[in-house]
Amino acid sequence: MENIRDIFYEKFNAMLSTKREDNNFYLSTEKYDKCVEDVLKFKGKESKQRAVCKLLKRYDVVKIMSLDQLIVPLKPGETKIIYFVKNEDLFDIIHDAHIKTGHGGRTRVISELQTKYKNITYESFTLFLSLCVQCQRKQKVPRKGIVVKPIISRELNSRCQVDLVDMQTCKDGEYKFILNYQDHLTKFIQLRPLKSKTAEEVALTLLPIFLTFGAPNILHSDNGREFSNKIIMDLCSRWEGVKIVHGKPRHSQCQGSIERANQDFQNILRAMMHDKNTTKWSEALPFVQFAKNTAYHQGIKQTPYEAMFGNVAKRGLATSSLPREQIKDIETEEQLEQIIQSIDDDNTEQVEQNGNDIQPERVLVSGFRSTYIQMLTYVDFHLIYTLPVIGLLLLITRPFINRSEIFKIAFICVIAFVYTTPWDNYIIYRGAWMYPPERILAFIGLVPIEEYMFFIIQTLLTSLWTLLCVRWSTPCLNFNYDKRSYQLIRWVPIAFLTVVTIVGYKIAIPGQATFYLGCILWWVSPVIMFLWYGAGNFFVKKIIPSTIAIVVPTLYLCWIDQVALKENVWIINEKTSLNIFAIEDLPIEEAFFFLIVNVIIVLAVTCFDKARGVMETYTLEYPLRFCMSWEFICQMFWAFATSECNMQQSVTRDIKESIDILTVASKSFTTASFLFQSGIRLDLIILYSFCRVTDDMIDDEVDVKKKKRKFELTEKFINELFHERKSDYDVQTKPQKLNIDWTKYESELTDAEMACFRALSRIAFYLPRKPFDELLEGYKWDIEGVITASMILSSTTIMS
Repeated sequence: MENIRDIFYEKFNAMLSTKREDNNFYLSTEKYDKCVEDVLKFKGKESKQRAVCKLLKRYDVVKIMSLDQLIVPLKPGETKIIYFVKNEDLFDIIHDAHIKTGHGGRTRVISELQTKYKNITYESFTLFLSLCVQCQRKQKVPRKGIVVKPIISRELNSRCQVDLVDMQTCKDGEYKFILNYQDHLTKFIQLRPLKSKTAEEVALTLLPIFLTFGAPNILHSDNGREFSNKIIMDLCSRWEGVKIVHGKPRHSQCQGSIERANQDFQNILRAMMHDKNTTKWSEALPFVQFAKNTAYHQGIKQTPYEAMFGNVAKRGLATSSLPREQIKDIETEEQLEQIIQSIDDDNTEQVEQNGNDIQPERVLVSGFRSTYIQMLTYVDFHLIYTLPVIGLLLLITRPFINRSEIFKIAFICVIAFVYTTPWDNYIIYRGAWMYPPERILAFIGLVPIEEYMFFIIQTLLTSLWTLLCVRWSTPCLNFNYDKRSYQLIRWVPIAFLTVVTIVGYKIAIPGQATFYLGCILWWVSPVIMFLWYGAGNFFVKKIIPSTIAIVVPTLYLCWIDQVALKENVWIINEKTSLNIFAIEDLPIEEAFFFLIVNVIIVLAVTCFDKARGVMETYTLEYPLRFCMSWEFICQMFWAFATSECNMQQSVTRDIKESIDILTVASKSFTTASFLFQSGIRLDLIILYSFCRVTDDMIDDEVDVKKKKRKFELTEKFINELFHERKSDYDVQTKPQKLNIDWTKYESELTDAEMACFRALSRIAFYLPRKPFDELLEGYKWDIEGVITASMILSSTTIMS
């Protein structure tokens, strides 16, 4: 034991030498005492120094029997004390928890340790595990592949299973077999030594269990139906009034649940026999049974003991949150009362400051917390921090949501889910992230269900926020028509990201500190390159709203990620992290991850907006309107890939002229136009500017002959637009190139008037003729009214 401790600290110190001096996870005795001293010095005093605020936010001190213990500060309503551990105590604490769980694996032991200690890392436990001889032997034994076929049980004792484990190769006196009896609902097992495997002895062993816990409705056995019948018959003959039926014959794979339990308890038994240096396995069975029943079970999301009895298994005061040093010295009730009094005297003020109205005795006996610990689960995390925000954003963006926006967001969510799933599984497989099982509903592959939800939730949250930030400008005004700058903006970042991809792949070495960062780099860079190729220039033109769209959700997600990390909803492996922190408890890789993923989401939204802008601006080249069809998706992709610098810039100039006319003529109409989605807004602007310009052509012209000429030009233009229409309200579904001789208009119309005429010609295909005829009628009436007024004025002059 001492030899293993020495080796552990030799390797631990070597590992520690690679860490930053200011890391907060590993505390030497000197650093621990200095923290205690500083907390006591500044506690209760107002200070604006950042270092002091950070210290008091991270640490607090509790005094028990004149011994100062460094703890995590209690929040209002909390009573669970979580201790910080000195490096010199690390081995003993991990060793005790490891033995207590029957040489449990990483998940079991860490779950046990996290109920009482803050700064015991996966890295230190993995180091300890590598030195445990028994665990290394266990890893070398090939496990039998077991396929568990679900057997539905809805209540206690509805269905139980019994199995016999052959121990004849290592007999314990007269005992040659182990009976394993398991309730299928709770997974609670009971182990008993047997001298033989006769049905009579099995029945005699099961009878006390049944009389204590009740008899099952259905009893399964892997030893054959005839054997089950004999057991049940023997039980019924001894216990009058009981009725048990034997289960259906099942394939050996269907016994997977109890087979897995057999493997687990044999591993625990083997480890205990090795630790105690004994072959009397019959005496160890009760302890093995307790260790197995108090270990977290992935299938039922709690321990079998909790499922059976409804509370956590107690180990006396060892289950409390008293320091190990104090527990070791307590022998009598008087000593216990003395410690209680010490807590009452020394910590009443601290408890009041934290808003905790707690009796010190209850704090002590219950482990400074009530039996049912209210921990933050991954589902709670979503219910508290992500889903309400999405609900609020949906409420705010509701007026701006249409079929096109729904398609855009849904498409991005699907791609994000598909692309992220294998990467996330790989990251977890390599140990960069860990999820305590008690905080998770279920796993699919290696990834929790709630993590899959996060793929969609983050995409949805950032997409909705981006919609609020970037929708306020007309897409075509963000096109870059300068070919030289267009190519530079496109290719320089792509070249840089190519290098980043290679570097990321090179440094993503499993087990190394650069692994997590490297995986992020090689995962995101190809996606950004693809998106940047199509929409990089468009993104740069909208850099301010795009930056806001990225930064705000990034800051929020970093904050809630910090909360989750503090609450151990998920854990970042220090061994695969640089251990540089953006803010307290938030590794720099996590902050970078949220930033770069939000860049991808905003870029993806920008790609859609750019493609839609191209299609709405160049209607002849992209004739299909929005619809859920493969042809439209292909058209959108080609619009995304199109270099707008190669398109006709005059189209955009005409639209810009139309927007300028609207802006000058009507501030209220300009403001109201922003409530419409970009395509409808653009068409309304063109229509308004045409009506405004033609109205001014008639009203502002003083010369009646010129008025008539302007009217004739307008009428001629309308006739050319709609000459193929069969009726007043006939419309077309696709744009067609119109054979209009623009030179006839250019000599008599201003540039602004020509811009409005050309802009209207591009959207006229889906407009009916009737409203324009009525517009012309109005202009005609205006002209006739002016002529009539002029004639009356002349007659009056003559008569005078």
